[in-house]
Amino acid sequence: MEFQTGPEVFLKPVEYTAVQEAPYDSYVNFYVMGANEAFSSWSMDIKDDKGIVQAFGPYQRESVSLPGKSILGTRPGGHYTVTMIGKTKTGKIVKKEAAVDMVLWTPPTNEEGMRFSVIYEFNESKAISIYEKYLTDVVIPKIPQGGTVIVHGHTDIIGDETYNQKLSMERANDVKRIMENGLSRLGRNDVKFQVYGSGEDESMSPFDNNYPEERFTTGRLLLILFRATN
Repeated sequence: MEFQTGPEVFLKPVEYTAVQEAPYDSYVNFYVMGANEAFSSWSMDIKDDKGIVQAFGPYQRESVSLPGKSILGTRPGGHYTVTMIGKTKTGKIVKKEAAVDMVLWTPPTNEEGMRFSVIYEFNESKAISIYEKYLTDVVIPKIPQGGTVIVHGHTDIIGDETYNQKLSMERANDVKRIMENGLSRLGRNDVKFQVYGSGEDESMSPFDNNYPEERFTTGRLLLILFRATN
């Protein structure tokens, strides 16, 4: 739901319906820092304890997020060997291997949540005053006692990937700061925060980046989800 006030607002309230395989914190994140400079592309072979190998990639960006169940399938958990394979710009192959244990995310028996959005100005990491008022007056009162607030920062695909990752995290932390201040004024210390910067990762974005309209929304978007679980 996007918040605007006054008779001359250019956007009416809208509701985003996002389809996501599982919550962000159930994704497995793989990082190859400096991949843009070191490699023309990189990929992964992920082998389970039965010797079955799954291949992922190739990728050109520095980080990739995969839903845990895309690796685990229906298995509740497992031990895996991840081989990351980089191809340098001169054609040389570089490999690095690591062991990892994974557990399949399962939905809680009772979960309630609401999702809100904050639109940032281009290349800005500080919310305009109308959104500070929105977060304080509209969103905070809806947070249940003992709830968890999950904040996702996004950018579009224009610009440097590392810079966009940093910008998305700054936006997420800006919202966290505003909400923590508002909660403190109400004497509340029962709320937990989970903050993520997704940068320009399209797999985590509610919109694609193919058209200017999509880049406008994704490049300035920050999503807030809070939930109470019993």
